[in-house]
Amino acid sequence: MYWDVCVCWGDCMSVKVVVFVEDEWVWSRIKGCLKNVPPCWELEVSDVRGTPLFVEIANNMDWFRKLQDKDKRVFDGVPINTCPGSMYIYRWGEDIPGSAIGCCSGGAYSVGVKTTDSAISIVNRITHELIHGIDHNGKCNPDCMLKIDPSKWLVGWQIKAFNMTGDPDNLLRLYPKGSTKRWLVWIFRDWLVNYWQKKFYAYLTDKYIRGACDAGDT
Repeated sequence: MYWDVCVCWGDCMSVKVVVFVEDEWVWSRIKGCLKNVPPCWELEVSDVRGTPLFVEIANNMDWFRKLQDKDKRVFDGVPINTCPGSMYIYRWGEDIPGSAIGCCSGGAYSVGVKTTDSAISIVNRITHELIHGIDHNGKCNPDCMLKIDPSKWLVGWQIKAFNMTGDPDNLLRLYPKGSTKRWLVWIFRDWLVNYWQKKFYAYLTDKYIRGACDAGDT
């Protein structure tokens, strides 16, 4: 079993994570992406392919049976990694009814990859789950992008731009179907999401490097 191993990196501790890949298709999608994950995570890729024994389907786990029906739908059929200090990356297919394409629990990560994913989407998804692993008290929660004052992690024109486009789904609700503005938001939705997520995750990673994830909200 692999566990979190920390090595010195700058002013913080770098977390070593062993990456297990389901198959060669997944490897072909992620091998160029891993180098773009922030360097405070040292990713070591295993040569072994397939699903490790420590990966379980959520439906077979005790905690799943205790969930409310609405929460069961989120994790239905989702592979869950149970080995701390490792990440399992797999192909996300139509055979998975749930929506939790990324999961982190106790330093064990699992990340799905869709056929339609761009490289930046894959990098952001991996980084998102890794940040969950260092967020021990909610100070570096990657789910809170829309709740954090953008002036804390953006500057100048970016703040106004984020206030206007930070939630593309809300823009889609504002514009009527068939309108040019709605069409433009739809076309650029993924680009906008990835653009802002990348900046927000860089902010959270910097907080971790400065030790601020375990201190006050700075």
